[in-house]
Order: sequence, then C-alpha cells, then structure tokens
Amino acid sequence: MLKCLLVLLKLMPIKGIDLSQIKIITSTKLILDRRRTPATWRRTSKKEQSNGMLMAMFLYGLMGLIISFMVFAVPSLMLAMIIIHTYLLFMLIMTMITDFSNVLLDTSDAQIILPKPVSSRTLLVARSIHIVVYMGQLLLAIMIFPIIFSFVKYGVWVGLSMLLTTALTTVIGILLTYILYGMVIRFADEQKVKDIIGYFQIAMTIFFAVGYQIVPRILDLDNISFSFTLHWYSYLLPPVWMAGFLDTIHHQIFDMPHLSMMICAVTVPLLAGLFTNKYLAPQFARFTAATDNSGSSGTKENKGNKESLIDKWAGIFCSSSIEQASFNQVWKITGRDKNFKMQFYPGLAYIPVMIFLIFFRDFNNMTGSMSNLHNGNMFLWLLYLAMFSVALSLSLLSYYENYSASWIYQSSPVSKPGQLISGAIKSLLIKFFVPVYLVLSIITVIIWGPSTIDDIVLAASNNVLIFCLIAIFSKHYLPFSQQPNTKDQAGKFALIMIRMLFITALVGTHWLALRVPWLVVVLIPFSVWGSWLAMKKISSWEWKQIVV
Repeated sequence: MLKCLLVLLKLMPIKGIDLSQIKIITSTKLILDRRRTPATWRRTSKKEQSNGMLMAMFLYGLMGLIISFMVFAVPSLMLAMIIIHTYLLFMLIMTMITDFSNVLLDTSDAQIILPKPVSSRTLLVARSIHIVVYMGQLLLAIMIFPIIFSFVKYGVWVGLSMLLTTALTTVIGILLTYILYGMVIRFADEQKVKDIIGYFQIAMTIFFAVGYQIVPRILDLDNISFSFTLHWYSYLLPPVWMAGFLDTIHHQIFDMPHLSMMICAVTVPLLAGLFTNKYLAPQFARFTAATDNSGSSGTKENKGNKESLIDKWAGIFCSSSIEQASFNQVWKITGRDKNFKMQFYPGLAYIPVMIFLIFFRDFNNMTGSMSNLHNGNMFLWLLYLAMFSVALSLSLLSYYENYSASWIYQSSPVSKPGQLISGAIKSLLIKFFVPVYLVLSIITVIIWGPSTIDDIVLAASNNVLIFCLIAIFSKHYLPFSQQPNTKDQAGKFALIMIRMLFITALVGTHWLALRVPWLVVVLIPFSVWGSWLAMKKISSWEWKQIVV
C-alpha cells in the first residue's frame, strides 16, 4: 500500500515535499504499528507479540468472516447490507478511538522530526499517508470476506458497488471520529482527553467481554423475522443509505426512496470529506498542538497539609505507617494504571451479567422470575457474587508496567514486608469490594427483607476471609513488583481453583446454617475472628516468605 501511494505522489505535483523522507517517516510509523499491542488485548503470554498489527488484522478478518455470513443467512439484500455497513461503521470508530488514538493525539513526532531538515509539509503528508495505509489495512481485514461473499451471491455489479460504499462509509466514520475527538479536546485538557479515551477503551473491552453472554440469550431465533421497513428516520442513518445504494444497483429500482438514498450515500460522504479536510482536520491539529504545549506546563494546585479522604481511611483501617503507605499507593495506582483498569473493570461488569444469568434464566418470562425471587435463599448468590469478580484485583495487583521501581521496597527500612501486602489488601477491599457489596446488600434487603441483615454481616466477613485466604495460598508478591508479561497461566488456574474451593466451603456452611435460625448469628464472631487472624498472619510475613 505504501509503495502504491508513493507512486501516486510522484505523479502529483505537490511542492515542498521530499519523497525519500516521506518513505522513511511512514515506514517507521508502520513498524511502530506492528510493535504496538491493541488496547483491548490482555498481556498474558510470556513472549511479546512480534507483529501485533498482523494478529489484529487476523482477528478483525475472523470477525468479518462471521458477519459476512449475513449475506447468505439474511434473504433481504437491504437488511444484510444494513447489518454489514453498521458493523463496518462501528468497527471503524471503535478502532480509531481505542487503537489509533495514540497516533492521532501524539505530537511527539513533530518535536523529534521538525528540528531536523524536514519541512512541515513533508511531515503532514507522511502523517496523512500513514493514516491512509492504516485505514487501508483495517478495511482490508474487516471487509474482504463480506465483499467476496457479495460478489458470489449478488454478482459483479453489487460487489464493485460495495467497494465504493465501503470507501464512503469510511469517510463518514472518519468524520464522526474527528467530531468526537474535537468535542472532547475542545472542553478538556490533555490528561482528561487521555482519561476519556482510556474509559472508552475499557467500555469497549466490557462490551466485547459480556456481549456474547447476553446477546445469544435475548435473541429468539425461532421467531426472528428477516425483514426491513423504511421509515422517515431511516434517511438519517448512513448504513441505510449504503444498503439502499446496493439494493438499487441489484434490483434496478429507481423510484424516489431508492434515488434519495443513492444521492445521500454519495453526496453526504463527499461533503463530509471536504468539511473534514478543510475545517475539522486543521482545527484538530491546532487543538492537539495547543494541548501538547499547555499540558507540559500545567501544574496541580497545592492542597497544603489538608488530609484527604484516602488518608483518613488509611488511618482508620491500617495499624502502622507501612500499611498506610501501601494503602495509599495501591489506591492511587489502581486508579491511574490503564492496564489494571482494562483487565479488572470487565470483571466487575460480569456481576450484573451473572445476576441476570442466575436469577432471570428465562428471558421471555422475566416478570414471573422476578415475582418468585423472594421465595428461597437465592440471596446467597448475590452476597457472594462480588468476591468472584473483586478477587481478580488480587491477582492483578503484583503486575505493573513500571515494575522496575520496586527496588524501593528493598531499600526501605521495612522488617515485615507482609504489612505492605496487608495494606494493599485493605485498600482493594475498601475501594472495590465495599461499594459493590453495599449495592448488593441493599438489593438483598429490598427483595428478601430485613431478616437477611445477619446473613449480610456473615457473608461480608466470609468474603473478607476468602480474600485473605486467597492471598495466603498464592505466591507472595509485593504490590506492583512483577513484569506484566511474566504471568503464569498454570498459576492463574490454580489460584482460581483455590478461590472456588474457599468460596464453596464458606457458602456451603452459610447455606447449611440457614436451616437453624440462630446459627447464622453464632457463626458471625467466628468468621470475624478468622478474618482477623488471616490478616494478622499476612502482616507478619518476613522477607524470606516474599517472592522477589
């Protein structure tokens, strides 16, 4: 693709550019693309990906292959093409926001290249070619199978027209992406922009992680109807324009609805491209440059000696200054580290999914399922469900991109490093477990009544005990001291099995205690005592018990 574009540049009379420099700059950017791991991937292998871009294209191609079966599964060409072009538009926007945001928002190449004998026009053209090549690779992976299938089923003219509608949809996707970025950059500084993009990446990870659990269960494949009715709002949707364009080509229908959709499919993307090139792209470049210049000089306001809420909680729940330091460190880093959030928050998103799967198994009769909830002891699932997901934070706590900074642990006068781990555990419990458990407890009281308050207290103590036992029987790493790509899958599996064993034992004991009304209250002090002993054991660990 790069060679073809360079040949076109030779034929175009553009002044002030150096083709050899453009080739070097763009080639370097493409090499960096290969080395960059897509945002929604989890780094679980010991070896780094040698070509992350190629693997991403393979996965996009596989998803495109799955969606392309709509061409044969859906008898209506109009509906099939609406689905395919909606998928294309969604994937374009999602990928440009999540995986391509570093390229769009990064202005460091200007700081590195422009001091050299390279003109700004050359750098601008190199950036544009890089974007075109990147988008070309993405479109090739996403649409190659849908286009091939369209050639097979609907013939040459529909297949060739689909190449055009793919390009037109891409222009609309770029316009929408620029608008989203422009709105964010216009009202936020550089750090907030990165935070917003990070949260969007987390949202996309959650979407793909839990979507396949819910969507197959809510679809009624027996009664599904493959039909499409044109409404007034259909003329506002770009995928409908593209599908109408292809439907016109295939059936040779030139009535007013089809002609209007053909006009919209061609004119709106052309106008969007002109508007983006003349107004949005230059405005976006000015905003990113201004953000880059102002972001480095910004300073945070000095809060003086005012004690923050986190410090107050650390003072309440931690018994030593070492625990308090670890409590604060874990609280702040887990709020900043994008890799931690992208791996942990999808686990939290599984909680409402699991609630629906457990309590509402029949999606067609949710009213009946809801009316029968208060009968029985199903609230135990609710009270112990938080630990299934929150316990994941414990396995992620040891891994950090800047793990090399962990030398500070050995250089500090800490005789019992177990206090660092106990402080970290308390921080995870207060930050992640307590809010989730409070919500689940409120739901329990609302549905099953105040009589479950003693069960809520016992389950809370049991959950803390489970959390501590998992820490005791897993490898004793200090917080953020291990390299992310050194995770051992076998160790993960063993940790999951240990977690399931503890949860099963304590939940089983709680369930048996429900048969005797007073036994739950009797078990509460024993559970609290066990949690206290487990936490005390962790805080007493010495250096010989720590894996460094």
